[in-house]
Amino acid sequence: MLGVEHYELWHSTILKEFLNVKGSHDFKNDFLDYFVNNYINDNKFFFNTKNANIRQEEQFDNGRIDLLIESEDRNSAIIVENKIYAPDQPQQLQRYDEYARRTYNDYKIVYLSLFGTEPTEDSKGNTDPILLSYKENILKWLESCIQKSAEYPAVRESLIMYKNLIKDLTMNDENNEKILDVLCEDKNLEYAELIVSQITNAKE
Repeated sequence: MLGVEHYELWHSTILKEFLNVKGSHDFKNDFLDYFVNNYINDNKFFFNTKNANIRQEEQFDNGRIDLLIESEDRNSAIIVENKIYAPDQPQQLQRYDEYARRTYNDYKIVYLSLFGTEPTEDSKGNTDPILLSYKENILKWLESCIQKSAEYPAVRESLIMYKNLIKDLTMNDENNEKILDVLCEDKNLEYAELIVSQITNAKE
């Protein structure tokens, strides 16, 4: 299995392509518009998606940002931390926040994970990130993109394939998490080990 960093990089690359207003999908800012208007913009923050720029693995003096979406005038930005399996780094979101304060007039930090989990307190610091999940938010966004691209088979099928991958990923991982939760209750782990030790005898 590939390393978790490589795996998250792969997902970031796909998200970047569909969120890119200059992407090969040729839908300009339509896909980004749904994402921003439904998950980011509120009555205190407005991000204009027209001619926005998106960069991946953006290096700054104290770290690296998975996805950085900047407005055309570069006055506002959306910083996306893509977390699937890798653990949070020390003061990770706090460092993004400090960088953004120095660089933009307005910004939002997004913490994207499989199930919308909270970042660690050490990573979060004093920040107030937007929590998004692949299971809910990304799947809904992909459904919207699929509807928009209904008459464009190449784009539509690419989106459908990625949607199905996300569904499998979140379904399998959710089941695994439930199993782990049950195993950690009371003496369940002890009983499970006893059952495993007797599987060979049971087969015989």
